[in-house]
Amino acid sequence: MEYSLAAVILAAGAVALTALRGGLGVRALWLGLAIFAVLTVVADSTLVRAGVFGFGDHLSGIRIVAAPVEDLLYGSALYLVANVAYRWRRHA
Repeated sequence: MEYSLAAVILAAGAVALTALRGGLGVRALWLGLAIFAVLTVVADSTLVRAGVFGFGDHLSGIRIVAAPVEDLLYGSALYLVANVAYRWRRHA
């Protein structure tokens, strides 16, 4: 469960950072995040089902198709932070 807790904390931090930088109202951010999430679930599920990699017992057990929700949380947090960093740098 440590991995799950870390994923939730990281995702919450990324959302908070996005909110602080005024990004929550940007429609393109949410559209991009939705596309990113779909691609992540498809890729992770394909790789897990093909046996390329698996996940240990340190997960919550919640899956979207075959992808663990923690992997989606980490990826989404990375997407949000990268978006904030890009917008921050562009407006600096």
